[in-house]
Amino acid sequence: MRCLGIDLSTQSCTGVIVDAASGKVLRSESIIYDDDLPQYGTMRGVLPPPAEMPTECHAPPDMWADALALLLARLAVPPAPGCGESAVLQDVSAVAVAAQ
Repeated sequence: MRCLGIDLSTQSCTGVIVDAASGKVLRSESIIYDDDLPQYGTMRGVLPPPAEMPTECHAPPDMWADALALLLARLAVPPAPGCGESAVLQDVSAVAVAAQ
């Protein structure tokens, strides 16, 4: 059985497909918010703080949803030849998600 672990963290959204029996990592993909979703204007995953609240950090929730959609789209496509095993989203039987 192949399992997908997803981590929605401060600066990225990462997915790892593993073989449950052996624990072997078959594939890993990451969406870096600043690089892969520049339309949100984040810096290290957060929006620049407003002048009136310089110590507060905010991140756009829509960015997390878009990152998850992009991650799943990437995992649905086989990796290029020579770039690891060809585990794809369609092979996954179970999913676990963690978020900050």
